[in-house]
Amino acid sequence: MNSGRLFTREDVHRENNGMENVLIIVHNGVYDVTKYLEAHPGGSDVLLEQGGKDGTVEFDLAGHSLDARELMEQYKIGELAPEEHTNHNRRCAFFYNVWTYLIPLGVAVIVIGCYKLYKRK
Repeated sequence: MNSGRLFTREDVHRENNGMENVLIIVHNGVYDVTKYLEAHPGGSDVLLEQGGKDGTVEFDLAGHSLDARELMEQYKIGELAPEEHTNHNRRCAFFYNVWTYLIPLGVAVIVIGCYKLYKRK
């Protein structure tokens, strides 16, 4: 639920206090992910590491699905104050995500090709 509250980065850092209150900034939104710690597919440590900080880059690099992006809206408690907004380069995260899939795909193609050559002999 978005309360419409405006936060400064200092507010997020100050109000984050370990396992009891975990606040994270993602794309200038502020999220209280405390109740999601145990349900997070990547484990609670991933969220705790970003607690009190801007986790936008890490969020984007993880390649979250559209479902995950929709799910996180229920944890939104506010926004960063406009003067503290950051314009993260989503293009960089996109290319990182593409390479994380292309490299294994390339390796798989090479392995399959080698296997086919081996089977011909």
